[in-house]
Amino acid sequence: MKGGKFTIRGVANQVAEDKLEHGTHKHASYIPWAKKGFRRLHEDTLCSVKTISVPMNAYNAVDLDDIEDYVDWTKVGIQYGDKVYALSRADDIALLQSVTDCGVPIKNLPMASVDDVQTGISTDAYMPYWFNGWGNYSDGFGAYSGSYLPYKGVFTYNSERNQLQFSSNFNVENIYLEYITDGSNCDGDTEVDSRIFDYLVLFTHYESIRNRRDFPIAEKQRMSEELFYEHNRVRKLINPMTKEDLVNALRKGYRLTPHI
Repeated sequence: MKGGKFTIRGVANQVAEDKLEHGTHKHASYIPWAKKGFRRLHEDTLCSVKTISVPMNAYNAVDLDDIEDYVDWTKVGIQYGDKVYALSRADDIALLQSVTDCGVPIKNLPMASVDDVQTGISTDAYMPYWFNGWGNYSDGFGAYSGSYLPYKGVFTYNSERNQLQFSSNFNVENIYLEYITDGSNCDGDTEVDSRIFDYLVLFTHYESIRNRRDFPIAEKQRMSEELFYEHNRVRKLINPMTKEDLVNALRKGYRLTPHI
């Protein structure tokens, strides 16, 4: 609940209460430390996923640097009514564009596909963009798989510019992007999982004394160890090994071989 206990501001309130500080004059320093701990948890434990709609630029690319809390994309798609259709990658998309006299990239002109069939019907006309696992097919021996991807590739990743480059003939205004967030785009009212609340309180306490010379080294070490064990507890709570994880791990490492 917004403004409630389990928020970044709630962490600051708890730290002030632990220190018997009656007032809010220290909150200005506690909130940034709580945000720092929240971001660090996203790096190795939470791995939260966000979904946004982003516009394509003039040469059919999406600028990932414009997304403040972006770490890596997980799905790229387009929204069609109340459905989202995933798009696949194509490694043959050109990443170089001509530029204007001012150095602005110009959109590459779309050309006829070399995959055009003899009847004149282009394979570019087909557009079944489905999520992975939606389409099933038979291998001819009675086995079915949910990993068949009946869509064509329409984008590729440009590491030099940190962009998603789309085919020139792919004409949509906005791209549906699902990505992992680093948790940095937060404020005092940002809600936090109740399971990480105690860790954030400990982290903020530790940050408040870590660089103080008037604090005993032994006390800093004790609090550092306590924070370490609390972090391990959080990781077990957030990412426990389920029965399915154990079965999958065993099946992947087990092979039927003749016993001699």
